[in-house]
Amino acid sequence: MADATNEASAAAAALSELTALLSPPLCILLADWLLELSIKTVARQRVNIGSLLWRRNATAAVETNKAAIMADATNEASAAAAALSELTALLSPSSPAAPQAAEAALALSGSDSGRALLAGHPAALSALAAMAASASSGAHTALAALVNASAEPAALEPLLAAFPTLLPLLPSSGAVCGIAANLSRDERAAPRVLKAMGPGAEALLRALSAERPPAELGALLCNLSQAREGRRLLLERSG
Repeated sequence: MADATNEASAAAAALSELTALLSPPLCILLADWLLELSIKTVARQRVNIGSLLWRRNATAAVETNKAAIMADATNEASAAAAALSELTALLSPSSPAAPQAAEAALALSGSDSGRALLAGHPAALSALAAMAASASSGAHTALAALVNASAEPAALEPLLAAFPTLLPLLPSSGAVCGIAANLSRDERAAPRVLKAMGPGAEALLRALSAERPPAELGALLCNLSQAREGRRLLLERSG
């Protein structure tokens, strides 16, 4: 019984140390693992009234920890969403703080959790697209943040909606070609990205005709060729 208690105590200590570093879903999985460990270690012992009581208490303690973790995760998610809403309000090209807000968005997009947060906030992506299409000093930074965010599947819908804002930049912008390439990686998304480029994909054709096309154009063409419409466009162009 003592060994079982020691193992569960050690696992509980590890859980406390890692909770602050893990994303909410992993915290919950770790709590489930601790519960399973508690049950298995008790099962190794001779079942008696004392062990059953310990098992019940250990289960209750872990369930309490899980509830606390979920509550903390909800609070953190709410705080992050509120902070991102404030950041979005500063991303207007007319805002004096827009360049700094774009830098903050770029920094946020540099981590997995930050990209996921940004990709799940359509208003922020739309604001970044508007800034990227402007002549403001934060335009290039906003574009870089969008390139990172576009790698997230959740960014597909909001960035397709915002793509007309970026389309005029496509013939000369490697970043915009990179965004389109990221969005069109999935075979099912490729025809939608091509459609977002407008009738005849004129901007894409201008990029192909450029003296020095953006380097990212190759990846975009490769992805678009997954779609029948893309292959037809390229064949017509080469013919």
